Amino acid sequence: MKKIDLNIIDTEYYPYVIIPEKILSFLNKEKQNELYLDKLKVYVKEFTYNDKNGKKIFLPIQKILNLEIWNENTILENYDCYYDGRLLPKKPITYSYIKKEKKVRLIDEFTDYPIFSESLIFSIISFFVSLLLLYVFAVFHNLSIFKTSFVVGILVFSIIIIYRSINYSILSNSFKTIVEIDKVNKYDDETKKEFNEYKELVRCMIKSNSAEHALGDSLFTDISTIRTIMKPNVLSTYIDESMKGRSELFFFTKLFEKFGNQIYTDIAPNEGKNPFRPDFLLIDEVSGFHIDIEIDEPYSLKSGKVIHSNRSNNNLRDNYFGNINWGVIRFTEKQVLNEPEECCRYIQKVLNSIHYLNFEFNHNVTPEKKWTHEESIFFRENKYRDNY
Repeated sequence: MKKIDLNIIDTEYYPYVIIPEKILSFLNKEKQNELYLDKLKVYVKEFTYNDKNGKKIFLPIQKILNLEIWNENTILENYDCYYDGRLLPKKPITYSYIKKEKKVRLIDEFTDYPIFSESLIFSIISFFVSLLLLYVFAVFHNLSIFKTSFVVGILVFSIIIIYRSINYSILSNSFKTIVEIDKVNKYDDETKKEFNEYKELVRCMIKSNSAEHALGDSLFTDISTIRTIMKPNVLSTYIDESMKGRSELFFFTKLFEKFGNQIYTDIAPNEGKNPFRPDFLLIDEVSGFHIDIEIDEPYSLKSGKVIHSNRSNNNLRDNYFGNINWGVIRFTEKQVLNEPEECCRYIQKVLNSIHYLNFEFNHNVTPEKKWTHEESIFFRENKYRDNY
């Protein structure tokens, strides 16, 4: 996973995105707009899940945000939880349980043992005091039956003491096995990374939800102004659709599935003999922002000519589109062929960053370093494009 900041232009690795200076400057000012900040509030403050009986339970979303890495939460780990109708990711399990067997004496389970416990001593004293009072009463009144009762009482009490002593001895020498379960936290880097990604994803869902609820369809404080700022400096025109290769046609189907009629294959800036034509043009239906989507290869399959290396005219193309107020997103051919869905998500995250004025995002497209001229020749001689 790699982090992108739209305010920082980094063209050393693919994929990369370039937003025109004019647009970035306006969006950064818009981000400080008090009206926007006032609207950017979390309207939904709870998440839900259905318990074992099918009953919908509501819990504060803050419970997720306050989670620490080794907190146990069986609801978030095992139930399908929803935030404003959207399924939340499952909380990673960051701990494990270890079972341990342990032998314990049976006597340890009884609180009224050992034989001379406080309760037993109190019982003995109470018993003897009662017998003594009874015996004094019998002697004073010369009642032999009470004297006999005293002797019988002593005998019964002795039997009880003997029974308890024998029972205590048996319990003291008898054992049973119990199973103890210890919780063990996972401290490896992969677990920490997985948990942090989970928290970040939930925060993004909350933030996205805030913007959607707060700003409605317009997304900005003034949609007419933003469309004016996003408007290209030159008009566009339809062109004869140039021949597209295997990778372009493959990726076009993925782009059209994801973005529909926002994708164009036959539009270019209307500037006379303009040498720069986009591989694909995306016109954001919300803001009107134009984005040139490019697919770069190290060499041409047809002619073998080195293209898109560090000595190619990529910078001239990027500068040209930036000057007419278009954005640019570049992928490698390998990326769009091997990871087309992730590339589409990358484009969507760029759009979301503009819509919600959140200029940082993470993506999962495998980074690929821009080729040098010599590397492109090496790739050509080793038929690099045939291997993915």
